[in-house]
Amino acid sequence: MQIPTKMELYEVKQAEWTAPEDVADLFWRRIVYNSAILSMRRIFREEYEASPTGFNAIQIKKEANEELDRLIEENEKRNKDLADARVKREKEVIERLEEETLLEIERRLDRETEKAAIKTEQILSLIEQSKNFITKENLDEKVREALENPINLDYAIDLNGAKIENVQPQKCFEGIKATQRGRAFDHQPGYTLRKLDTIVRPKRREIVRDNAQNK
Repeated sequence: MQIPTKMELYEVKQAEWTAPEDVADLFWRRIVYNSAILSMRRIFREEYEASPTGFNAIQIKKEANEELDRLIEENEKRNKDLADARVKREKEVIERLEEETLLEIERRLDRETEKAAIKTEQILSLIEQSKNFITKENLDEKVREALENPINLDYAIDLNGAKIENVQPQKCFEGIKATQRGRAFDHQPGYTLRKLDTIVRPKRREIVRDNAQNK
């Protein structure tokens, strides 16, 4: 037999210390458990002393069943009331959603009706305007009408910013070649090219001379 060494003979295993918070929790649980046991014993003793014949197992079972039936009945009644309230609430929500949906559909129909009325008016206007459209059938007539009633949108602006409208352009007669002329507003009284040149060029020379003197 081998003799154990000194380290093996006298080594004592020490258990790990429990954390302080765990110890406090265990003490609290023990106090709660003992309090519950004492309360149950006290209630049991009071009920036993209050009963003249002591405990009757059949009577206790009957009372327990009656209490259970009463609790089940109350629970069923409560569930029924909650179910009725839920059905009523869901019905109100559905009615509100239906009303909102119908209102939205009505608003959309009104918008579509307004758009349809606007489109109808535009189409009728285009149909009315189409009577004056240029087509293959009335092309010659429209060309002759344009030649008979020429329109000139040119205009000039003088140095004072006044707008000078152009004169009515020359009518193009059928069979006669039209000759291009200068701008009509260049030959109107008081605004000829020569007079404009006498106004603009001296002023430009004065500006150039002033700039040279300033330098």
